[in-house]
Amino acid sequence: MTQMRLVANFGPLTRRLLITPSLIGHIFARWRVLEISLAGGLLMAVLSAPSAAAKSVFMVCNGLFEIEQMRGENAETDSFQGAVYVTVDVDGGDVSRVRMVPIERSRRLPAFDFIQNAPLSPDGDIIDFVASDDDLRISKTSQSGPMVYAVVGDDPYVETPTNAHEMTVQLNRISGRVQVDWHWHEVRDFLPVGAIRSIKKRYSDHKSFAADCDVMQQRLF
Repeated sequence: MTQMRLVANFGPLTRRLLITPSLIGHIFARWRVLEISLAGGLLMAVLSAPSAAAKSVFMVCNGLFEIEQMRGENAETDSFQGAVYVTVDVDGGDVSRVRMVPIERSRRLPAFDFIQNAPLSPDGDIIDFVASDDDLRISKTSQSGPMVYAVVGDDPYVETPTNAHEMTVQLNRISGRVQVDWHWHEVRDFLPVGAIRSIKKRYSDHKSFAADCDVMQQRLF
């Protein structure tokens, strides 16, 4: 096996370093660990900075989308690779705004904009921020249509909105991992086997996305 001998001249003190393939592999492995740690550390530093100056951190999150949709009484599932671009605005050490742009099957979807302590929107959306030392959790809920009594899961008689949408975003401050969940609920007419009259039943679709994000130190445009 070929070995290389590197002589480094440091003035009066000269060291000889023996470089082997195993040493090179060890150096690259340690560099990858350092690279991941720096990405997570940069995110944590920005999100935890006590400075009063406003800052923004930009992240590219490449991961997996998973979908479950109800087709009648049957569920259809699908999964595919995609991405979410995230911008986190920090003001005075607190997260004030999070913007997200999902990319599904090379198609850019409408952006989501979550603002801390924003006035109640005209469509009644409710946005909630919950922050801890390790995680930031954002939830958004909306509903439309009249309240009706319907079958929900195993409960045969629950008062529920005709249509409801729930979205949650969880971002780890240390590792940069993001988890996004969407839930859509819709009440439809359902005719049980042997029945002569239909009843109301809530059907739910679910989509999720999970990824480890890479931090960009500056915007590209």
